[in-house]
Amino acid sequence: MADLDEDGAEQLFQYIASALEDGTEEGDSDVPFTPELEERVDDSGTGGVETITRQEHVSEEDHRFERHISFSYELEQGAEEVTPDMIQIIDPNAYSTGMPGFNWIDRGTSGNYDEETEEVEFYTNGEWEIHFLYKGEEVHFTVLDDWFMTLDPQGILDDVPVVW
Repeated sequence: MADLDEDGAEQLFQYIASALEDGTEEGDSDVPFTPELEERVDDSGTGGVETITRQEHVSEEDHRFERHISFSYELEQGAEEVTPDMIQIIDPNAYSTGMPGFNWIDRGTSGNYDEETEEVEFYTNGEWEIHFLYKGEEVHFTVLDDWFMTLDPQGILDDVPVVW
């Protein structure tokens, strides 16, 4: 279990407060979801594993605080773009790394394809589990949260072999 001093505990709470601002607004329960992203592609060409990361509040004296969305995928043979009919997203999940004393517990992660931007926006909901020692006392609580992260599909396409 992490043993945090006053600066470490303050930094952890700042990170979690920042993360709480990234989700939906209170009363907003209408998060778009594109179920076609999880359907099998007709003619699978290549696949892989992708992780997108958001790194926050990093300076020389700060601990890292990173949030990640990771998933496997299959692309349609010959795909030149990432659209719901060209990709299958498999087992998307969210997690956190970095500073000691916290953990993201993923309760569900899904993707939505934005036709305007041609990006996949992932939405995850779950809770932050805060657990550390402070001045010899155990601090443990959870906070419900949700957040978004956007995938630039060009990253996947750049990894596709030139010759299929």
